[in-house]
Amino acid sequence: MDFYTEKSSHTLAEYDVEFFKMESDTVRILTSAHIHSALEILYFTEGEFKVDVGGTQSFVRPGDMVLISSNTVHSVYHLEDSHGGYYVLKLSTEFLRQALKGGDGARCMIPFLRSKKEDKCIFKANELSGDISLTLR
Repeated sequence: MDFYTEKSSHTLAEYDVEFFKMESDTVRILTSAHIHSALEILYFTEGEFKVDVGGTQSFVRPGDMVLISSNTVHSVYHLEDSHGGYYVLKLSTEFLRQALKGGDGARCMIPFLRSKKEDKCIFKANELSGDISLTLR
């Protein structure tokens, strides 16, 4: 599989955290296959998408969340000719190390930082507790 190493207009070392929304109104590749050192969380709010994480493809809809471990090849495809969007949260590994140093949070996050291809990374809306979509709109 071909992929590129994602370059940011600013480095994660400067900001440690990135948060933004990706949107599309047509069927297209939103992000080509790429890799980066940050832990990435995608939360889908509108439309239907296909995500490829580490060579495993899944279909996601509003309310679904995708957790992408650092250095895992991934891509996102919008499947509709109508509006679709999702939020992206990227956390640098250094930020996570510092933020979680020695606390209970470290025990929760370490499995995601060291996850293997076979580990679960797609979480369907009905598996998530609460409705975080209300706070993101």
